[in-house]
Amino acid sequence: MSNHLYQKKTIKRIDNKLKLLKSKYSTLFILNIRLFVSLSVLVLLVLFFDIGIVLGPILAIIVYYLFEYLFLDLKISKRIKKLNKEALSFFEMLLIALKKDSLLQALNNVASSMNTEISLSFRQVVNEVSLGNSLNTALDTLKRSLPSKEIRLLITSLQNTNMSVLIEELEDRIEVLKEKNALDNMYNNRLTLIKGNIVTLLFIIVFVLIVLYQLIILNLLG
Repeated sequence: MSNHLYQKKTIKRIDNKLKLLKSKYSTLFILNIRLFVSLSVLVLLVLFFDIGIVLGPILAIIVYYLFEYLFLDLKISKRIKKLNKEALSFFEMLLIALKKDSLLQALNNVASSMNTEISLSFRQVVNEVSLGNSLNTALDTLKRSLPSKEIRLLITSLQNTNMSVLIEELEDRIEVLKEKNALDNMYNNRLTLIKGNIVTLLFIIVFVLIVLYQLIILNLLG
């Protein structure tokens, strides 16, 4: 029944985002929760506020669309930043290892020496190859599970059979990843500064309001 409430493209979009997050929740569960929360906002506003009949539908629609951004898109963005940081170290070490080992051996050595999500993913790639799957197939599977475009491009480079070209592409794309991480760090620093300024401003406003309230009370008593 729930399948008929939502468009196929909506189900597919949410399903893809949940896969990128490796979420245990089902697509229909997330969609039903979003609908339930939005309807709850609508009903509560209509029942308990005089202007709820006007504000209710507006806020319900806002909550409906914000839900996907707050609980899926933001989490995907955080996961991308985390994976990108891990990937930089991983691929820099892999680049060194490729100077003396084959690709599969280098992947195995580097993945075994690190304890991060990205290294665990590559350990799974090595395991799949040991079970008889081709390296290209295992890498394609990994790419589909990662939300980071930069990492997917790095993995695509690993699928190049020409080792000299592979190394050259890795070097170029590692530099791109470094720049991306640097921009993310700069953005996070600025965001932290803005948050600090907002908190300070709110504190000042609250302090001023308390002082004004006390002065009004004193004038009334006087």
